[in-house]
Amino acid sequence: GHMAYVLSSIQELSQLGTTHMRLELDGEVIEDEFLFGAVSNSTSVGGILTLDPHQVDMQDGKFELLLVRRPRDLAELTECIQALQTRQYNCTVLTFRTASHVRVESQHPVIWTLDGERADVDTPVEIRNMHHAICLIQKG
Repeated sequence: GHMAYVLSSIQELSQLGTTHMRLELDGEVIEDEFLFGAVSNSTSVGGILTLDPHQVDMQDGKFELLLVRRPRDLAELTECIQALQTRQYNCTVLTFRTASHVRVESQHPVIWTLDGERADVDTPVEIRNMHHAICLIQKG
């Protein structure tokens, strides 16, 4: 049942590798070991994660950034799952921020997915939100 699923998840988490990364988000520095990270401007990440539409403003000139650390124990895993389900990203495993400029550094190549396409990328990587850079329809 449910407990078997949780125990299986914990066993699989122990086999996932983390990557040490240093991120600068509009001047704020975050450095840690991460299992997963997403930079998006959408309420859906990869079709598997839905962000809170009240926390995502696609017109504010900022990206949403979600970082996931490896849970240390069953309590942190449970807290992480609950935070993702309730879209309250305020737990020890998750970091949720918005930023218009993101710089990512790692000593090792990082596997990225850009619109579903895989890319092995050396860092540093700079991601900038070019707010109102293109005018598609001009009123007038």
